[in-house]
Amino acid sequence: MRGNFAYISTAFGVIAIGLTFFWGCSTTELRPIAVTSVAPPQYVDVPQPAGFDLSDVSALFVDRRAPAASVVAACDADFRKLRGLTESEDELRKGVDELVKSDPVAYHWCFYGKILDLEKTLKTTPYVDERQKAVLDAYAFLVPLAKGFMREYQDSRYLRWAIRHYRGVSETVFFKKLDQSPRMTAELVEVANPFGLWRDPASSKSVLEKYHLVKPAASPVPAPSVAPSVQPELTAEAAAPAPGPSPEPSPTPSLASGELSPPEASEDESAAERFPATEVDTTSEAATPMEASSAAPVAPSAGAKDGAK
Repeated sequence: MRGNFAYISTAFGVIAIGLTFFWGCSTTELRPIAVTSVAPPQYVDVPQPAGFDLSDVSALFVDRRAPAASVVAACDADFRKLRGLTESEDELRKGVDELVKSDPVAYHWCFYGKILDLEKTLKTTPYVDERQKAVLDAYAFLVPLAKGFMREYQDSRYLRWAIRHYRGVSETVFFKKLDQSPRMTAELVEVANPFGLWRDPASSKSVLEKYHLVKPAASPVPAPSVAPSVQPELTAEAAAPAPGPSPEPSPTPSLASGELSPPEASEDESAAERFPATEVDTTSEAATPMEASSAAPVAPSAGAKDGAK
């Protein structure tokens, strides 16, 4: 019995060691999963008001990155133009989302700048109806813009600021105290979407491009292809002559050294004496046979010589 137990324990020990060796010596290389970096939105670095007081908003424009007053005054021009071109609330909402997404930093400054402009208008306008009209006109832009930040970036700071400020303005301008409704409280937490994940296929078209508020990117025009002329390419080594020692001039044979014999040296001279070079006038036309016979002098015959004597 003890022998069987020892045998069984020994077998289990060998199996355990084998499994440990097999799994421990695995050659599988474990590579860590690459961590993808997500870039934050552009407007994350811009300053936000520390509270809900107007002095907190005024402190933002002390920053050197704040735009000029003339830029803030005309920052809502695209929204006003879109509102005059369409009567569809759905297109207006999509257009605001596209504006916010295209330049969130500019509309961040535009939101708080319009609040300061409204406060200046309320202080300088004496009539109640004009003040009420200024409030309604300003918040017709501020509320859609704040909801655009909420939809695109899930950032409720702009909508909270708009609600808080409007409640204070309503008491001084409209003489009416407002309380926040449960529906508005829910909008500050999440964006309402009764259709869930359903999206309209026709909504992929840009509203700003439809009304020519933003020019679409021009498609690159391909350059005409021209077949290049095939020429042999010469490398710098083939074009340049190979460096080497300069050729030495061959020595000129001389008579004194005995390299050139006198007959060989005088052969060219005797040939020049026997066949003197004659100059031919190439400008004159060739003479005909009759002209050549008349021009050539006739030698007197032997009989003529004897008669002359």
